[in-house]
Amino acid sequence: MWLTKHARERMVEREISEEEVFAIFADSNFISYDSNKDKTVVAVIGKVGERILVAIYNTATKGIITVRTANRKERKMYDIRFEL
Repeated sequence: MWLTKHARERMVEREISEEEVFAIFADSNFISYDSNKDKTVVAVIGKVGERILVAIYNTATKGIITVRTANRKERKMYDIRFEL
């Protein structure tokens, strides 16, 4: 698994560390869902510390395309799934 240049740029802008990104995948408490636009892309939602983050991951290239904080809908999905 690797980070694209775009992902690294967004991480700097959004103050998300590389450790936080990889922690999303290391924890068993994550949700993933397929992209509507590209069948090789999934969104992976996980909680790291107090933040719920989303990594957009390409399963074909094994690259993390971008990372951001979860939007309201994604936070709700995560909370319902893990009953927070």
